[in-house]
Formats: sequence, C-alpha cells, structure tokens
Amino acid sequence: MKLSEKLSPLFADISDALIENEDGMARDRRISFFLRYVSGFISILVTGNYFTGLLLALGADDMFIGYMSMATSFCSCIQFISPLFIEKMAKRKKFFVITQIPYHFINIVLIGIIPLLPIDGGTKLGFFMAANIIVTLIGGFRSSGISIWLMQCLPDSKQSHYFAYLSLGNTLISTVTSFCASGLLDTFEAKEISLFGIDPTITAILILRVFALAAAVAEITLYSKLPEYPYKTDEMSKAKKGLKLLLLPLSNKKFMMTISIAFIFNYTSAIICNFYNVYMLDVINVSYTFMSVCSIVVAPIAVLMMPLWSKYVHTKGWHKALPVSIFLFSFAYLLNAYVTVNSVNIVYPIIQAICQFAYPCVSLVFSYLPYINMPETNRTAYNSFYALLGTIATFLGSSTGTFFMGATKGKTINFFGLNMMNYQYINLLQFVLMLGIALYIVLNKKNLTNKK
Repeated sequence: MKLSEKLSPLFADISDALIENEDGMARDRRISFFLRYVSGFISILVTGNYFTGLLLALGADDMFIGYMSMATSFCSCIQFISPLFIEKMAKRKKFFVITQIPYHFINIVLIGIIPLLPIDGGTKLGFFMAANIIVTLIGGFRSSGISIWLMQCLPDSKQSHYFAYLSLGNTLISTVTSFCASGLLDTFEAKEISLFGIDPTITAILILRVFALAAAVAEITLYSKLPEYPYKTDEMSKAKKGLKLLLLPLSNKKFMMTISIAFIFNYTSAIICNFYNVYMLDVINVSYTFMSVCSIVVAPIAVLMMPLWSKYVHTKGWHKALPVSIFLFSFAYLLNAYVTVNSVNIVYPIIQAICQFAYPCVSLVFSYLPYINMPETNRTAYNSFYALLGTIATFLGSSTGTFFMGATKGKTINFFGLNMMNYQYINLLQFVLMLGIALYIVLNKKNLTNKK
C-alpha cells in the first residue's frame, strides 16, 4: 500500500505531490515547490500596495502609473522571441541562475535607492520608469524558459494537488507577510519614524526591500540546487526556426482555444491596473494595516476552500469549475464600486471574503492552464506564445484602463443613488467583463477538454 493511501485525504494529496517518489523526482518537486514560495514572498514585498506606495511617495500621478504599466506590459513582449535563443541551449540552468542576480539587484536594490538620489522628482520618476523597463526585459526574456524548467519534475498526474497546495501556501504567506509589512509601514508613517532623514514611508519600504533581498539570496540558492533534465525535441520541429518556431502554437487549435481564456481574463484583470490601490491609499486614505487585517480575518476561508475546489476540479473538470469560480469572483468587482469612506469598514471585508472563497479555484486552474493541451516538445515556444498573449492582453487592458481614467477624470455618475468617481465605476466595467468570461467558458466547454 502506498504511503498516500495510509494518510488522511489532506495529507494524502500533499504526499502525492511532494513525497511519493515513483518517478525519482520528489526531491526536485519539493525544491521547486519552496522556490515558488520564496519567489512569491519577494513579489509581495516589492510589488502591489508597496510598489504603489513607493510611486505615490515619489509624487507619481494616475497617468504616470498607467503609462508605466503600459510600458512594462509592452516590454514583456520580449518573451515571444526568447525561444529563438533559449531553445538553442541544451543546458539552461547556468544562464537562468546567473541572470537572476542582476534581475534582483535592479528590482530590489536599485529601484529602492532611486528615491534617495539627490535629483529632482521628475528625474527620479524617469529613472524609476527606466529601471522597471529593464527589469521587465530581463524577467520577460527568462520567464518562459524558467517555467518549463520548473515543470520538468512535475508530471500531469501530480499537477492538480501540487498547485492546489502551492496556491494555499502562497495565500497564507501573502496574508501574514502583508500584515507584518503593513504594520511596519503604518507604524513608521504614524510615528514619523525616519532613518538618516529619509521620508518615513520610503524608510519603511526600504526595510521591506532588505528582507526581499535576503529572500532573493535564498531563491538563487534554491535555483542552484534544482537539477535540469534533457529537454524533449523531435526531428520535425528541429527544422522549424525563426518565425516558424515562434508561430508553431497557432497550428494547435486545442491549445489556442485553451489559452484564449487566459487572454480574456488577463485583459479584464489589467483594466483596473493600480488605480484601485491609489483609490484606497490616496483618495479614501485606508491604512495598509486595515487592508492586511481584513485579509487575515478571512484567510481561513481560503484554507477551507482550496481542498474543496481542488476536489471539485479533480472530479468535475477544470472547464466546469472555472466558470463557477469566476462568476463568484466577479462580485468582488461589483462591491469595489461601493467602497467609500463611510462603507469601507463593512464592504471591504466582504470583498476580501468573496476573493478568498472564489479565487483559490481561479488561481489553481490558471497555474497549469497553459500545460493542459501543450505538446511535450518545443514547450518553450508554446509557453512563450502563451506569455506573449498574456502580455498583449495586459497591455491592452492597462491601456484601456489608463485611457478610461483619463477620459473620465473628474466625472462622477449616479448609480442607484450613489455618486461614484471613476475609481469606483471602472469596477462596474470589470464586473460585466468577468461575467462574460464565465459565459464564454460555458459556451465553449466542449472544445476545452484536455482530451487530445
């Protein structure tokens, strides 16, 4: 009897993903598993609310934030051409590990010290934009190849359980990390704590980046310990070079239909850009701590729901579970529109509860969506094509959001008795589009099964 058959269902699933070693790669899966945790921890400390907070501290306005999102999204298109170089590398690990060093140096250290430079605010923002573009180019060039490398030790039969508990762990790490980081930042701002005369907000953000830098060292160490296996190729695909290789996914209708879901979802999600963070932090002056406390309070919902969603996906199929979860998740956007100074204490926790209830399924399915109908050969090309569509979708979505916010600046609407700013009613657009995605999946479910 297998070890997984002797354990409770919860631990059996974890055992199946990380302990059972029939293929001889369980150790590698554990390394990749914890490596993804460390990467997520770094991302929390240098992106999201803390990235927006740094921009606001530098004096960035809505349009600058929108244009920077558009610029970095556009630069991510480098992922499309990266297979032309990466597919020629029989061994890629050394390249990925070495390039991780300048990536983290610029993303964590350089961007963090730009606010300290003895130059005017406009020049600082220019350097900030340039640094983010360089980080995007480095990360974009490598991301598809790294994704395929990390998937080498993860067979199809273990993906569902692996990503279910990866997503659950990331949720807990995100919640706890955000709570601690938010408390630190709010404390520095409230008590005006400053080191070496630096602005309290920037001081706190720099401290967070010190923790991120330490985690980056751990991440690079884990990368160096993860082995690399031979990449699968075929004789016919070897004749495909240049544009033929890059456009190879277009001939796979099942793959294209599957990733079209991600394209629409990424477009819709990108519309809101960082504008809602700006609304929460700068317009109605919600504290970082309040937002993180709300996340902590409702975090148990995600812990309870992830195993249930995982089982639902496993038994009913991802193409049935995903539209249900997206439908439920869409109501978070609807309620976003009703967050005001007077209602935030009630509405925002409900929004977070909805997210923790529905999003675990969305996160789970999207973790392995591109691999569902991806061939075993030329996977870097397929993954890069998927990433390109995601980049295009994000660029179009952030462009839509930026132009929408610019065109509606200062304009309010009355929606069922509530006067809404554009920061609020842009969420209504996203609510409708999310409902459309759920409907799209339902209408095309016959074309989305993973049967070849």
